Amino acid sequence: ALENAVLFKLFLAAQETDRYVPGQQIVNAFNFEVSQKRITMAFQTLESTEYCYTGDSGATISERGYKFVESQLAQDGSSNKLYSELGDDWLSMQSIGAEAVPASDRVITRKDNLPAVEEIETQFGSIQSSLAADNEVGNALGDEREMLIGELAAAETLTKSKKFRLSKLLSLILPALKFLSEKFSGAAIGEAAKKLVNLLLGLS
Repeated sequence: ALENAVLFKLFLAAQETDRYVPGQQIVNAFNFEVSQKRITMAFQTLESTEYCYTGDSGATISERGYKFVESQLAQDGSSNKLYSELGDDWLSMQSIGAEAVPASDRVITRKDNLPAVEEIETQFGSIQSSLAADNEVGNALGDEREMLIGELAAAETLTKSKKFRLSKLLSLILPALKFLSEKFSGAAIGEAAKKLVNLLLGLS
């Protein structure tokens, strides 16, 4: 997961410069603590797969790596697609160990996660009620309100299944929740959206 995130950051850097990106710049680009040594190791791993080139001044993405990221961004549920949408909050919840199943690939069983799933559904209901009944929220959202209501309803239906793939739920609803949490920061619906994001990431 971390190597893919580093590659994605090299991909973004390539939009602005052809220069090698220093390891410390990549370290500073994460919102959680990661060591310079770990980034150097990520560079080495990516170079071994010909996804980047390294040098004394850092690393730069290769054509092969650039095309790989582009293909990942077009694939729902891929780690690069999820990372591009959800950022470091999602990445920090991932299991990076070699034998761990990435959270994005996990199948969640409702029966085995019932308390968490029921709390998630409660938050869905709270947000949907605010979207439907709060005139101030409705006026601020305009035509986007119906789209958000539909996305929330679709995600809630997914959680009511006996089993669901976490990547599908995350890719469906987290962009909408992050939008609401940022647009209505400090308001009740914004705080509810933030809480729901944390609950969903907690399924990882």
